[in-house]
Amino acid sequence: MVIMMITIRHLEKYYDSNHVLKDINLSIPSGSIFGILGKSGSGKSTLLRCINGLEKINSGSIIIDDSEISTMSPSLLRLTRKNIGMIFQNFSLIDRISVAENIALPMKVWGYDKSTINNKIDDLLDLVNLKDKKHVRARDLSGGQMQRVAIARALSTDPDIILSDESTSSLDPNSTDSIISLLKGINERYKKTIIVVTHEMEVVKALCDYVAVIEKSEIKDVGSSEEIFFNQPQSLKNLIGKTKSYSSSPSKTIFHVKYLAYVHSSQLITQLFRELTINIDLIDYYSDNLKNTQINHFIISVSKNDELTLKQYLISKSVRFELLND
Repeated sequence: MVIMMITIRHLEKYYDSNHVLKDINLSIPSGSIFGILGKSGSGKSTLLRCINGLEKINSGSIIIDDSEISTMSPSLLRLTRKNIGMIFQNFSLIDRISVAENIALPMKVWGYDKSTINNKIDDLLDLVNLKDKKHVRARDLSGGQMQRVAIARALSTDPDIILSDESTSSLDPNSTDSIISLLKGINERYKKTIIVVTHEMEVVKALCDYVAVIEKSEIKDVGSSEEIFFNQPQSLKNLIGKTKSYSSSPSKTIFHVKYLAYVHSSQLITQLFRELTINIDLIDYYSDNLKNTQINHFIISVSKNDELTLKQYLISKSVRFELLND
């Protein structure tokens, strides 16, 4: 019998007249990695905040480990949230203090003694492979290293549930692969229930046991990752704008793209100024994060199957591009 760690029934959430979550129903098995996949603005991050008790729901129920959180007193909700670790897209580290001090923060809040804190820090740094960075300030780390610290901090109070909100979206491909491997290892070793909110299909495919596709504030499809990606329901096709195969193709087309863009983070700059392979479903990410001003350029490689869609996308965004080889 499958035991459910989280059960959500008929959840509704409004911001004034804006209906941001509509009749959400989900059952998340204990010890699973569960993906919530959707475009920006679909309601997926709001759903995560509701699960963590950071947002109050208007109606419905959220049951975590047999306890209904939407009716809990503030003191009981605080205790429940101790059992939930959060990982954010922007890391949410204090950049002027050390790695060890960042990891220690939740434990200090909960009154852990100094010896326990120090031992826990060492164990977690070993887990995320950052023992040599213990006394380095967070601001001096790479994006991938900062996310590893954030994961260690999320684990510091030994929660049963980890909520990951776009935790790979600001990372380069190598760092993304590293974070995926780390989260899979944590799940396998400690049987944590991990909920991954993302717009990145490849992350869901590589990491998640189950996936729910959210579109325009509604859950459209739910199932095992294998089932969803094999059947390719319409909600999944809508995320990429067309029907396509999810198998990689050895045939590639190289574009040189000149973009009038403001690059908002050093991680994105690092990613842009190198050759990288991009899946068509990630195109919206660049659209969301590249806004008008400074001129930047980068090289991207796409499959032959994606070439026409990419051309149409670049033209629609008034982006100059050059086909380097065919």
